[in-house]
Amino acid sequence: MWCNLFIKIIGSMVVIFSASMIGFLIAGAYRDRPKELRELQSALLMLETEIGYASTPLSEALDRISKRTDPKISKFLKNVKEHLQKKQGYTAEEAWEKSLMDFYGESSLNLEDKAILSNLGKYIGTSGTSDQIKHIKLAIAQLKNQEKKAESEKYKNEKVWRYMGVLAGILFVLLTI
Repeated sequence: MWCNLFIKIIGSMVVIFSASMIGFLIAGAYRDRPKELRELQSALLMLETEIGYASTPLSEALDRISKRTDPKISKFLKNVKEHLQKKQGYTAEEAWEKSLMDFYGESSLNLEDKAILSNLGKYIGTSGTSDQIKHIKLAIAQLKNQEKKAESEKYKNEKVWRYMGVLAGILFVLLTI
């Protein structure tokens, strides 16, 4: 009798904890997205400077910027640089897109954010300096708009998902008792 009660209590705690963690993970994505968008904007501003004013080759510019950015963004930029330097026939666009796919899976970005970065990748390293700068500025402006939306979504949804996870776990336990 006590053993069954103990198992039910432990099982209930596991269910509530698991549901709570799912809610916290979803809330974490809402919390992290605006920060990642700001970091990307900062990295793109540095890229604009490296390309436009210092006339630095793309792989060298990516290497320099990766040393001054957030670890997630740094990893993305290093991956682009490595794909370019492998000499496996990747164009700058292909290296950017391949690295973006890996980065997207690990980030809190949504499909709109990814589309902006993917569109930028079509022009990085393949067009003239002034054209690249124009597209970088456009991407920065679009990411800034996305950041505003992300902040609004964060404000509305972060707490909701935390509470919903906990309450869903409690509800599930109450319904199964």
